[in-house]
Amino acid sequence: MNVLVAGVGNVFLGDDGFGVAVARRLAGADLPAGAVVGDFGIRGVHLAYELTGGAYDGAVIVDAVARGGPAGTLYVLRPEPAEAPPVFADAHDMTPDAVLALSVALGGAPGRVLVVGCEPRDLSPGMELSPPVSEAVGPAADLVLELVADLATARAADPATEKIAERTAAAPPGAARKEDHHDEASRDDLGAGRGRRHGLPVDSGHQAVHEDPEHVTGAGNSRETR
Repeated sequence: MNVLVAGVGNVFLGDDGFGVAVARRLAGADLPAGAVVGDFGIRGVHLAYELTGGAYDGAVIVDAVARGGPAGTLYVLRPEPAEAPPVFADAHDMTPDAVLALSVALGGAPGRVLVVGCEPRDLSPGMELSPPVSEAVGPAADLVLELVADLATARAADPATEKIAERTAAAPPGAARKEDHHDEASRDDLGAGRGRRHGLPVDSGHQAVHEDPEHVTGAGNSRETR
């Protein structure tokens, strides 16, 4: 199974560069067969075309995710395609939802797309990650490798009958862990820094990751199953 790991974000907006930092760390890692790591930065359209080409069976997008938890908290989510962005949309302002929607509009996307996100602390201009987000880079890289392995061995399943579980990774040392809690009306902010960069509202609309409970593993992870 071929899986694309895509680090996205703006390295000039502090913690929004989290996904890029994880991708760079994984670039030197021993990846499972068929896994490819790419640093896509703010090239949302490029990533959408990459997902459309049919070369990948799954993808893991790494990005800053603002959900209101302690800075440095890691999340795993499955994005739902948003409405396709208009033709005049800023190609540098695309969230994972918008990227996925564009890839679908262009002809298709991998069957399973997950987002590994980190709760940011500081999205102001600057090229340094805040301490809790910097400490989360290593655990996030390990989590990505685990998810890639899960995707490579995942059984075919009907999404309509999958059990729902949100996977929240253990926070790095010194940071509190955000426990799982679901709200049917809640909407999760992915691509935390892109909308704010131009004073725009952050695009959102993500649901909890859909996984079989047996795939929800990892010491210290909290779970909620329905």
